[in-house]
Amino acid sequence: MDKDAIFHPPKEVPIIGISQSYIYACGKNHNYELAIEGHKEVSLPSGVALPKKDIVTFLSSGREHSAFITKQGRLYLFGSTLHGKLGIKNLQGTNVKFPTIFNLSIKNPVSQVSCGDYHTLCLFENGDLYGWGGTLYQKIGNIEPNLIVGGGLDKLIISKIGCGDFHSVALSSKINRQWNFIFMGRRRTI
Repeated sequence: MDKDAIFHPPKEVPIIGISQSYIYACGKNHNYELAIEGHKEVSLPSGVALPKKDIVTFLSSGREHSAFITKQGRLYLFGSTLHGKLGIKNLQGTNVKFPTIFNLSIKNPVSQVSCGDYHTLCLFENGDLYGWGGTLYQKIGNIEPNLIVGGGLDKLIISKIGCGDFHSVALSSKINRQWNFIFMGRRRTI
């Protein structure tokens, strides 16, 4: 593949499973956070192997894990399973080399995902906000995937989500459309 094709990929929407379309990735790959097998570091942007024919609409990457959402709302995760950050049961201590579907997204489409250092947030199209992974500083509440409710969150409409190293944020509106910025972490406020 020539350099121009690597650094200036076509502007078309990538379609999973077609050999001419890729998610491009480069950098550290010690835990397969790039889903490129056989390389601990990738110095030039390289295509990621993708499952089944579908369209990728959203990407996120965190510390040693990555995720993407397809047009059908399916969420795929890969990389390190440390602290449960992939939300896939029975994989603790095993790195996930290839994009693996998040089971809750099979029947309930996902609209956004955000990967932090040791945790992940996921917003479903129906408005449910789930979080999983490391619990230090109470950034999400539980190592296993759990619905984030209580403390007023169930009365809000979440529109955007984000994860940092040790915190999570969500932009929301109440039913009366007042906008709120929600911080989830050591000092959780609503």
